[in-house]
Amino acid sequence: MHSGNYGNWLPDANVRLAQLLGSMVTSSGKVAIEGFYDDVLPFPPAAVKLMQEVPDDSESMRRLYGLGSTDGAASSLQEGLNLPSFSVHTMKGGEVGGVIAASATAEIAMRLVKENSPRQMVDRVVAHIRKQGYFVVETDPDTATLASHARIAKVTTRAGAASGAWRTDPDSAAARFITDALRSRYGERLIRIRTLGGGVPAGPFIDAFQVPTLGISLANYDDNQHTDNENLRLGNLWNGIGMLAAIMTAR
Repeated sequence: MHSGNYGNWLPDANVRLAQLLGSMVTSSGKVAIEGFYDDVLPFPPAAVKLMQEVPDDSESMRRLYGLGSTDGAASSLQEGLNLPSFSVHTMKGGEVGGVIAASATAEIAMRLVKENSPRQMVDRVVAHIRKQGYFVVETDPDTATLASHARIAKVTTRAGAASGAWRTDPDSAAARFITDALRSRYGERLIRIRTLGGGVPAGPFIDAFQVPTLGISLANYDDNQHTDNENLRLGNLWNGIGMLAAIMTAR
């Protein structure tokens, strides 16, 4: 429908989608979905200490990436990595010209941490959508359903996409062994990070076999992860070989 014929009468789906997504995150960057951080906060003292020991240079990183400001959901990068995060990956709707958008879609994602249940987190998002006055469906609504509700949101989850996060106690025997092996090669340059995004996904295997698991980062920081021209510098590859050699030859 053209805005010249139905403007200010037909609801604009793009506007409503933007308003709905905007209700999920505050202007400070904190996620406003009820219960979003409840499973995680407050951090245990040992976790705070481990995060504080990571020598991030936030000001240098901000200038490097051309950021006038950061997200604001956390006080530091390390704190942010240890909180569940919420992001909007895509938004689509409408067409070129004076046409009022009849429907709009967004793909949202949550990066979870060990303490979160994927199912519970999805349920919290759906509950938030309902609180904004939306009738939630899982399939495309017919005309009668559309006419019966002021706002309708079709919510689907990607099959197999929801997996739990994992974390190994840094004081466990396996973690100490790996730490000592790498420190024998790198000394105090070795940095331990409590939580890093990316499930691999190893979680289901760890839960099934109860095997302590550690992640060792090899990639360069500017590897364009999950987008065009994803890359790995050869120097990082050779460095990774050295890391594995140090672990395999440790006593």
